Amino acid sequence: MTMIKECTVAKRVTQSLVFLEQAEAEFAMGDTRRGAEKLYGAAVQAIIAASSARVET
Repeated sequence: MTMIKECTVAKRVTQSLVFLEQAEAEFAMGDTRRGAEKLYGAAVQAIIAASSARVET
C-alpha cells in the first residue's frame, strides 16, 4: 500500500476543526449547501487523520 504523506495527523485534525467552524457559520447564515460541503470536508479530514494515526502506530 502506498500512502502520500502530505500532511501530519495534527494538521489534518486542525483542518477538520477549521472546516467544522466554517460549516457552523455557513449553516447560521442559512447556506445549507456550503455548510454541508464544509461539514463533509471536516469529516474527510478527521477520517484521514484517524487512519493515518492507526498506520503510524
